[in-house]
Amino acid sequence: MFPDGQNTDYVEPYFSVGRSFGAFSTTFGAAYAPDQSNIGNNDNIYVYNSSSLALGDTPFSLNGTLGYEDGAFGDNKVDWSLGLSGSWKGLNVSAAYVDTSKAGTTTDATVVFSIGMSF
Repeated sequence: MFPDGQNTDYVEPYFSVGRSFGAFSTTFGAAYAPDQSNIGNNDNIYVYNSSSLALGDTPFSLNGTLGYEDGAFGDNKVDWSLGLSGSWKGLNVSAAYVDTSKAGTTTDATVVFSIGMSF
């Protein structure tokens, strides 16, 4: 549900399951939006794998995600990201290259940086 939006609400249940194997962790997930009027009377499926590998005794991890979407929000679209993240004394930093198989002005590849703090 989107507050103050008009004709923007829709149902989209999702699930994910993950597992760690030492320094490597992986998660598989899916989201499905059934046919609804607010998404053009079409359904949508998104499936993905997101994995992370801790880099030895450093505070850094290598992260990657690969996803596939088909339906109302993406017509046979593949998306991916590859990045590096780290934490030090509550400060969280990350950088990732993000891209998709679709061409267009809103789908250009880019690098995303983030800085956060947990306390």
